[in-house]
Amino acid sequence: MFEEIVKCEPLSCLRDSVKEIEHLLSQPMTETDYSEIMTSTLGCYFEPSSEHTHYSDWLSKMAIYFTSQQ
Repeated sequence: MFEEIVKCEPLSCLRDSVKEIEHLLSQPMTETDYSEIMTSTLGCYFEPSSEHTHYSDWLSKMAIYFTSQQ
């Protein structure tokens, strides 16, 4: 999934995404809070439990992957 995002988005968007993800992860939020933000605010309906992980872990992996592609 991350590979497809990297293929479609410019580097500036990936950099901005990493900053936003890092900001989200720095906030004291529950998995329910992350779920609300992902679905209601961002329109992302990915369910991390389908990959045996949590939103916070998934977001962290996304930020690491995006950073590694720059």
